[in-house]
Amino acid sequence: MPRKISAQELIASIGTERFPLVVANLVAAVLVKLAPRLAAYVAPGGTLLAGGIIGPRAPEVLGAMEAQGLRQTALRDDGEWVSLRLELPR
Repeated sequence: MPRKISAQELIASIGTERFPLVVANLVAAVLVKLAPRLAAYVAPGGTLLAGGIIGPRAPEVLGAMEAQGLRQTALRDDGEWVSLRLELPR
């Protein structure tokens, strides 16, 4: 049976490496809480795709991401769910 790992173990295993693409399909409250950590994993010039956002909560998520230096480059809204494409400037 696979061993479950904690969020702390997962974060520790990634270390401080930065990536050109980070994908996070999480509910808005979790995206807001993790915004600093998610942004820290995006390389300069890289992209964060954030999904799983209920429409009315999108401004809150966008604000949290912008506070970390990310800028919105696209938004997709299907009428219920929103996805954001954000980039970290070089």
